[in-house]
Amino acid sequence: PYNLAMRSNRAIPSQLTKIDSYHIDTKQSLIYWQGATLGKTHNGSIFFNKGFFGIQNDSVIFANLEIDMHSIQNFDVTDEEKNAELIAHLKSSDFFDVEKFPFGRLKVQSSNYQMDSTGNITRNVILELKGISQDQVISYKKASTDDAFRITMSALKINRQLWNIHSKFTHPVAFAKDLMIQDTIILHAKIMALKK
Repeated sequence: PYNLAMRSNRAIPSQLTKIDSYHIDTKQSLIYWQGATLGKTHNGSIFFNKGFFGIQNDSVIFANLEIDMHSIQNFDVTDEEKNAELIAHLKSSDFFDVEKFPFGRLKVQSSNYQMDSTGNITRNVILELKGISQDQVISYKKASTDDAFRITMSALKINRQLWNIHSKFTHPVAFAKDLMIQDTIILHAKIMALKK
């Protein structure tokens, strides 16, 4: 379902095909997440651990970004104890299983993309969570200077079940609680990258 008809970058003379390397600025880059249960919506952030981009002719041709799942935070629950309980659940084996899978990854492995008249870019990526990789399609805008660029990614809706993000269903109560959690998780991202 995610195979779009993408176009490749136009061929350019060999002397202009140098690939520039950029690394992610982890202090200025993060993922915003949003999830929901019956009657409640939660949101927060996750930071990147490290990552790099290959840029050719001002276009991303490959990327590998490592997501620090230990860094997950919640913004909407103001009670400290309840906030800690929610984070503990998200990190547990019933959800992201952070002890076993401390890192996720967002990868670009093709230079193909589409760009509309407003500069919005659409392309295929690979999102890895809990050791499971799934093809996804993201949309974003990219603003560049001579030695840096910023990517602002539009909402990406993922189905948590595709990454086995759910209770182990070993008890009826756990099964019932999991049914209350919506399958859709919404991800936004802001990424700053600096030229090496």
